[in-house]
Amino acid sequence: MSTGEERTRTASIRDVARAADLSYQTVSRALNAHPSIRPETKPRVLDATAELRYRPTQAARALVTS
Repeated sequence: MSTGEERTRTASIRDVARAADLSYQTVSRALNAHPSIRPETKPRVLDATAELRYRPTQAARALVTS
């Protein structure tokens, strides 16, 4: 990498959690429509995902869904 170049990476669920001031487990539950999430939590998560342009990785999704 040359001087002045920045390496870009996609946002992770932990980045979203940090931005929303929540645990990554709570973010995961909010994104997966878990019934125990408080109504005010989901908008915080969605705002953070939009701000960071978070997109779930297909590889991670495949591990969960087989």
